[in-house]
This record gives sequence, C-alpha cells and structure tokens, in this order.
Amino acid sequence: MRTCIVSVIIIIVEWAGLPAQALPFPADEKLDSPKIHSSLVKYSNIPPAWRGPIGKALASFPELVHTHVRFRVRHARSPLATNRDWMSFLLHFGRQAYIITISDRTIPALSPILFDSLDYGAKIGVIGHELSHVSNFSRRNVFGWLSLGLGHLSSRYLDRMEFATDSLCIAHGLGCALLDWSQFVRQTLQTHNWRGADNIMAGKPHRERYMNPKTIMARLNGPCK
Repeated sequence: MRTCIVSVIIIIVEWAGLPAQALPFPADEKLDSPKIHSSLVKYSNIPPAWRGPIGKALASFPELVHTHVRFRVRHARSPLATNRDWMSFLLHFGRQAYIITISDRTIPALSPILFDSLDYGAKIGVIGHELSHVSNFSRRNVFGWLSLGLGHLSSRYLDRMEFATDSLCIAHGLGCALLDWSQFVRQTLQTHNWRGADNIMAGKPHRERYMNPKTIMARLNGPCK
C-alpha cells in the first residue's frame, strides 16, 4: 500500500512538475542590462582565478539581484551542486539564500571534470547551469519545494528538471558556454549521455538528462565564436 501511495504521488508530481521549456522572465527583467548586487554574493575559500568566470555567469542572471548566493569549495562527490541555505532561511525568516558547492576533490572517475580542470568557457557554462537552478528555486513556493522533494524519487522527473535547467541557462544567453561544458564532460569521460555524478557507473545511458551538444546547438540563435 505504501509503495502504491508513493507511486501515485510521483505520478502527480511528474504531471504537475517542471515543464521541459524554460520558465518565462518577468516583464521588467532585461538580460542586456544586468545589475548584480555583489554584496549579496559571498565567496567562501574560492580561489581568485575562479571569480572571473563565476562573475561572468552571474552577470546573466539579473533576476537574482536580491538573492543571497554563497559559493564555497569542499570535498564532494559531485563536481558542482546547488542547495538552499536552510540555516539562513530559518535564521532570517524566509530569506532567499542558496549555496553553490564546487568540489576540489572527488572519486577518481570524476576528478578529470572538476572545476579547476575546465577551460574558461566551460567554467561559465557549468556555473550558469547551477545559477539556473537558483533562478528556478527562487520562484518556488512551499508546494513547489514539496514537488521538488518528491520528484527526486523519480529518475524521469530528474531528467525533465535538469533538461529544463539547461534550457533556462540557454535562455539567459549562456548557450555557447554550456556547449563548452557539455562537450568537455562527454569527451573527457567518453560518454554520450552525461547523467550526473550519481549515475557515472550505472543509470539509463540512453536517456538524455543534461543536454547533449547537438541538442544545445539546435537551440542556439547562431554559431558560437
């Protein structure tokens, strides 16, 4: 019975979950005139050399002007990950605050795609993907967070969510940088469908979770320089 209930919940979440298209921007947001409040962006033990590509990606997300984002370096399996800063949320009565963790040490199989190994464009692209998560998360209400939590029980939901996150990254003008990241991770790990750090040894390689280079190029307005 419990399994059936969970299955029904997952079906409902997938039906009402994140669409495959990028979320629309509010009418007053202009991507060509970004204004980022640097005082709301914190760098915890981030090497100075990394701040250039991080700042470049941030400049494409003007809707995050009032959102607290903290970048930190830690030993972690996933090369990059984005989470809500729940401590800040509780201490500051619902503050929109998020943590982007950049790994500096992981399992041997993932070490070649750590942030420090990426070229400049790929760094911007993968940070753009993580900031797209922040952009999406910041628009969710309590039901949206419930949907997200339950959705993690379904691999198909995660496929749709990550694909839509890449779509949002492209909509912010970072398609070419995302293409650099997409090509790098696939060439380096010798895989056709990159499905994330938790699925490097298993999973369903025939399903596209993060956009493949061909998919990204089909969505670009023109060739990359």
